[in-house]
Amino acid sequence: MKTLFTREELAARWGYNKSSIQRLEEEGVIHRVKGLVGCKYSLREIEEIENLGKSDFEEVNFIKYQKLENEKNY
Repeated sequence: MKTLFTREELAARWGYNKSSIQRLEEEGVIHRVKGLVGCKYSLREIEEIENLGKSDFEEVNFIKYQKLENEKNY
């Protein structure tokens, strides 16, 4: 089972372009796995984000996810 995704693979999975994935990373919505060569994202975090909006997978779900993460850190 694949556990890490490149930016290109994640963009294809979500139907976004690579610059949209990069923007989501810059906004703190998704995070790179540290200590690896290149840009990789964990399947666990990808699935957590996807599960926020199972029925309607739209960018608004990323905003909800970011809010939940920010609240969790306080």
